[in-house]
Order: sequence, then structure tokens, then C-alpha cells
Amino acid sequence: MDLVGLWNRINRYIVEVQKSQSANVSLTLESDLIRYKSYFSALRFLIAHVDSDPRLDLPETNPIEYVVREAPVLQDLENENCVHVALLLATVRQELLMSQSSRLSTGLIAFDKDRFMAGIAKAESYLENYVEKATPLDMPESSPRAAIQGAGLNSSVNRV
Repeated sequence: MDLVGLWNRINRYIVEVQKSQSANVSLTLESDLIRYKSYFSALRFLIAHVDSDPRLDLPETNPIEYVVREAPVLQDLENENCVHVALLLATVRQELLMSQSSRLSTGLIAFDKDRFMAGIAKAESYLENYVEKATPLDMPESSPRAAIQGAGLNSSVNRV
């Protein structure tokens, strides 16, 4: 049950990355970098919660299969940094779904937690040591190469 919550949040973060303003240009905007970092931080807090005691003993309801929401399609974006961040998130998400921990009622097996945390650390390092230092790059001959991603999901809804 804990991994369903992780699955849902990671999928939401992937959508946010792919629909961010940065997704449509080669520049990764500071506001988007702050958001991406906040997603990784939130995942660290959520993993700490999932891994905390008490580990529930649920003999009447476990093992059980949960149906998870459909994963967002990884899109070909103009911004390679956004592509990479979405791919890193999708990879750690998929590892969790296919892990032994997905068969527990709650909590994580230490090895699965370590793999997940390493993936998050790699994503954070990517932002800090590559995106913030080596980009943007001027690529006038190959830009634009991907279709515009468009506005967020509720952009066509009129609100009062």
C-alpha cells in the first residue's frame, strides 16, 4: 500500500517535469529547478515515513494486489534536462514497482530503499553538477526539435 502512494506521487512529478516551462526550451529555468528539487526532497521525506516503524502486521489483507494508475508516457521534449529528470524518476518508480518491497503490506526492504535513495541522489546530483553548471547550451541549428508540450491539464477549463 505504501508503494502505491510513491507510484502516484512519482507519476505526478513526471507530469510536472514534462509540462514545466523548461520542457519547451533548452534553458532550465530557476523556478523549475526549485520545483524539481522540492520533488526529490518530498520523496526523501516520504521514503523516511514509509520506512519508519511501526511496520504494520496485516495478516487479513496482505498479500493483496493493488491496481495502480497508468504511468504517464515519457515524452520527447525540447529540453534534454527535463527528459533526463523524467527518465530518472520513471526508473526509480519502476524499480520500486518490481521490487520485493512491493509484496509487503507496508515498509521497504533495506536493499530496495537503498536503490531508490541512490536514484534520487543521482537525480539531485545531475541537477547540481550538470544542469546548474553546464547548461544552457546554444544550439541554434538543432532547435526547436521537439513539439511544444502545451499548457497544463486544466488549461481549457474556465474558472471563476
